[in-house]
Amino acid sequence: MFNRVEETEVGSSKQPHETSLQYIKRILKIDMSWSAWDFDSTVLAEQLTMIDKELFLKISSEELSILVYQRNAKNAPNISAILAFSHRTSSLIASEVLKDESEKTRARLLARFINVADKCYRISNFQSCRAVIGGLQSPAIYRLRRTWAYVRKKHASKYLIFEFLCRLYRDPRLPSYQKTFYIMSQNSPHLPYIGDII
Repeated sequence: MFNRVEETEVGSSKQPHETSLQYIKRILKIDMSWSAWDFDSTVLAEQLTMIDKELFLKISSEELSILVYQRNAKNAPNISAILAFSHRTSSLIASEVLKDESEKTRARLLARFINVADKCYRISNFQSCRAVIGGLQSPAIYRLRRTWAYVRKKHASKYLIFEFLCRLYRDPRLPSYQKTFYIMSQNSPHLPYIGDII
């Protein structure tokens, strides 16, 4: 899985124009090809939560006030970063599902990502849960009618979880969402969805 990009460079010495850091980066350059099958859904949920936590803790009150007054996240780099990461997560999920053309494989991937969203929900990570659901609800994935039919048939429990999460995250003003958020916020730690704060 890990292959050196250029075998000849590994044994080469430091070039005169290179700094030590550039030299180390060059000799340690590796080609990584990961897929969703390489990770357990629990590991994916935990990793997403750790990244979201780091991004969320960098948001300052000044950035929130900038957002309120300017109504734009352009001058709030940490808010922009967490929104960009959420968008990248959704896009990555959609592209990962669309890589394979087999309906059964796509259905298994959908079930795995539903499981990731459920685990994010259970560990009170509203941010990643919403990002994963956003990827599963993207138009390219939503239109896979036969794949979703296969999920309903073969992974019925996962599909029911997906429907529950979609109803829950439909609108933050709904009483069911507010009640769930209130219950989750009583048990720390929890990560809110940044879109609700905005």
